[in-house]
Amino acid sequence: MGAWEWTIKTGKVIWSVGLEEIHGLAPGAFGGTVDDFKRDMHVDDWQVVEAAIEKALQTKSEYHAIYRFQRPDGATAVPRRLAA
Repeated sequence: MGAWEWTIKTGKVIWSVGLEEIHGLAPGAFGGTVDDFKRDMHVDDWQVVEAAIEKALQTKSEYHAIYRFQRPDGATAVPRRLAA
């Protein structure tokens, strides 16, 4: 299981070591920005994730999204559900 935190004002995103591991990254390898988060996401899923983020911001509710991502080895991973 992994955890993350996004400071909207600064744009900084922090991933736990567990989340980096899920994404196939070495500890500390995540770049720390929304662009870095988006970079490993499957291109067809970004609009769904972006809409979920916008909804959470507008309604001040929890963010929930399911998306595929590319691991560094080229494999596409599909998490069951992500929530933060």
